[in-house]
Amino acid sequence: MDAVDFKVHKPVAEPLALRVVRFSGPALVEGVDHHRNKPGVDVAIEALRDALRTRKATVDQIHRFAKLCRVPNVVRPYLESAV
Repeated sequence: MDAVDFKVHKPVAEPLALRVVRFSGPALVEGVDHHRNKPGVDVAIEALRDALRTRKATVDQIHRFAKLCRVPNVVRPYLESAV
């Protein structure tokens, strides 16, 4: 279930069934916690190793997406340590 401001259009998420509940003002924000935790380097390397081991992604694919996101130089050392 997602809570949205009453002025916002209902999100479309096919084929997922969404139950949208509209709130306004304090009812929308009261008790909401915002977490912005970033995974550590060890978690990122473990995820890269797992993706490569299970063949969910290839080194070329990861490098291509790193280039699309303009971070190939950042990703390269982690990719090298994961292989």
